[in-house]
Amino acid sequence: MSVKVKSVVYKHLVSVLNAEIQRYGDKEVIRILDVGCGDGYLVSCLTENLAVARNQRIEVYGLDVNDHGVQQAGFIARTIDVLSACCPSVAWQERIASVSVHDPWPYDEGSFDIIVSNQVLEHVGDLDRFFSEVSRTLEKGGFSVHLFPLSCCFMESHLNLPLAHRIVNHTLLAWYIRVLSRLGLGKFKTHGGRLDSYADMHADYMLNYTNYFSYRSLFDVVKKHGLRASLKHTPMLYLNKIRSLFRLKHRTSYCALDSVLNELVSKMLLSRISIVTLFLENKNCYRIHESTVSDKI
Repeated sequence: MSVKVKSVVYKHLVSVLNAEIQRYGDKEVIRILDVGCGDGYLVSCLTENLAVARNQRIEVYGLDVNDHGVQQAGFIARTIDVLSACCPSVAWQERIASVSVHDPWPYDEGSFDIIVSNQVLEHVGDLDRFFSEVSRTLEKGGFSVHLFPLSCCFMESHLNLPLAHRIVNHTLLAWYIRVLSRLGLGKFKTHGGRLDSYADMHADYMLNYTNYFSYRSLFDVVKKHGLRASLKHTPMLYLNKIRSLFRLKHRTSYCALDSVLNELVSKMLLSRISIVTLFLENKNCYRIHESTVSDKI
């Protein structure tokens, strides 16, 4: 069963990986990990839609935590069932795993060529632990792609309300959700039920299950674990969002993006609107250069 990619965000992730995966042109098996795999939809999208050479094979794995408090009991089993129906040729019982939020990931060092996540980092309580595991399980020269909002963003996407993530008091946040919902804003109109209950529940969700990090704190912890960070793919996400509004075809040409302008636009403007695309590489060429110079001396 072919999996059609409908969401602009998923199309963007597929396009980023298709652009960057070319570096593995001579590799027979490319292993990808989706961290925070949830219902497995991204796993199936990547399995069915990545463009590789005929002599190459994609293996996509999924990992999620089983004690974060948001996922329902037994969700991993349901994810495996859904993936088995979509891609029955894959032994998904061996590809999909869950761990405690406090445990290390169940993979050896350098297990994956690519690690991805979609709107997961804003639910991570310990960035240091998360990127320590990314650095450990990502092979040298591999890359990682993460879509998520920074603390400076205007629109809070879980509630679809502006600046909701900036309010740290439950009483004020619940009041804010009620007021804006009565004005027809946010997701309450599609949720239904009692507004007071909705506001209280989602205020608890925002305060207990989301964490919004600043650009500086994020880049500091990424640097600590030896990962090279960039926001270079962020502008293409917004370009394709605009194109989708006019029902234009998604642009998949993700090339020549290593410019200072892209970084500045992403950091100073786009990160303040909504989500960004964090692109990481497990790469440090200075040490290579240093050893070369030492050998010559």
